[in-house]
Amino acid sequence: MERCDPGSERELAWTLVRSVIGDAPVERSELGKPYLPETPGKYISLSHVRGYAAAAVADSRVGIDVELLSRIARLRDIGRFAQIVLAEGERADSAVELLEYWTKKEAYGKLDGRGLSIGLRSMQVDKLDSVRFHRVFTDGEALCVAAVEEEVHGRN
Repeated sequence: MERCDPGSERELAWTLVRSVIGDAPVERSELGKPYLPETPGKYISLSHVRGYAAAAVADSRVGIDVELLSRIARLRDIGRFAQIVLAEGERADSAVELLEYWTKKEAYGKLDGRGLSIGLRSMQVDKLDSVRFHRVFTDGEALCVAAVEEEVHGRN
């Protein structure tokens, strides 16, 4: 993840990806997920928000999301937002914890390829055995989380 001038986020995210994949062709799935049709076994994900860009390239399915902490701080009704984001049994004791759930869920949706069409409340991200979440970056202004699919031993 890198900081950038507002308005250049999307371009920087693609520059970050291209620095790893070079000129490999990129296509999009029906739901908009970018993929590398000629590079099997490599996966990409991008995210951007005002002033920040993030990208991930991995050997397994990956999703990345970056969000501004101020975005949730400006909400008038954090409890209502929590009802939209949190699945049964999930709990966030602060705005930062709620935003971490949001970024995990959006990163997972990108990894999965269905994005937020999965439904935030139906995603129980803390119960996913085959996905690991990594807090990539936080600087007090932005939070970036990556979801990486990992092999689970004992599964086919």
